[in-house]
Parts: sequence; structure tokens; C-alpha cells
Amino acid sequence: MQFSSDSPSQLDSAAVHEPAQTLRSRLASFLLDPWKRMFRLRGISTLRYLTKTEVHTFAFSVAANAILSFFPFMVLLMWLIRNVFHSQAMTNVVIDLLRDHLPVGQDFVVRNLDNLVKSRQRVKMVSIVILLITSTGVFLPLEVAFNHIWGFAKNRSYLGNQIISLALAAAFWPWPRWD
Repeated sequence: MQFSSDSPSQLDSAAVHEPAQTLRSRLASFLLDPWKRMFRLRGISTLRYLTKTEVHTFAFSVAANAILSFFPFMVLLMWLIRNVFHSQAMTNVVIDLLRDHLPVGQDFVVRNLDNLVKSRQRVKMVSIVILLITSTGVFLPLEVAFNHIWGFAKNRSYLGNQIISLALAAAFWPWPRWD
């Protein structure tokens, strides 16, 4: 760097800003280079895959199973709140969330949810079974889509997929205490 007619204050200012710029560019390179490399390796194939029609089928499957699992999940959540935590405040929060986020029939849903939570143990067992079945419906299309994106030509067998999906569901499942 040459500063022929610069004053000493300008020289000091340039010397202070130069290491900061170098540090900033090294930090940006350190943080952004892995993302750029990942996008080059997987981004184009992912974008190409997103233009295929089967993607919409997989997305619908995940969304449909998530919707199907919503009510059984709410039954188990309310059962846990009432029978394990014994918290009226938590119950009120969940009911308020349901009333705020359901488009129509909030009172109908809350009333029937309350009746199911107060019912027998069998309803909770059915809720768990429904949640496990619908969770496999979420994990299966995701696995098939990721296999396709990442270039694995062969998928697992149907039984193998069911076992892996159930294992994933069980691994992330907050098993309630049975009374």
C-alpha cells in the first residue's frame, strides 16, 4: 500500500480497517463456502427433483397424515396435561390455541376433545395406534424422496420401511405414563 500524500491519521485509519476487512472476508468465506459447495453438489439435483409430479404426491401424503394425526395427538396431549401434570393453566392454553387456530367449529372440537379425554383408557390406546400409523405415513414419503434426491436407486422393502418408520416414531415419541 502506498500513501504518498496521505496524512498520518489516514494511514492509521487504513491500517486499522485492513485487518478487519481481511477477518470479515475470511469469516464470510468460512461460513458461506460449505453452503455454496452443498448447493453445487445437491442443490441442482434437488431443484430438478422438485419439478417432478411425484413430489406433489409425497407432499400430499405428508400433509394428509399430519392432518389425520392432529386430533389423536390433541387427545393424548390433553390426557397428559390433565392426568400427569394436573395443570388447569396448561389445559386453558391448549384450548385457547385450538379456538384460535381452528377455522370453524371450535366449540364442537373442544367439547368432543374434552369428552374423549375423560373417557376410558381404550381411547388413548387407539390414539397411540393412530399416531403410530400416521407417523409412518409421514416418514415413508420423506425417506423415498430423500433416497431419490441423494441418488439411492433402490428403496427398502415395504416391511423394512414400516419397521424403520415405526422405530423413528418410537424414538421421537414422548410415551405417556399409563395409570
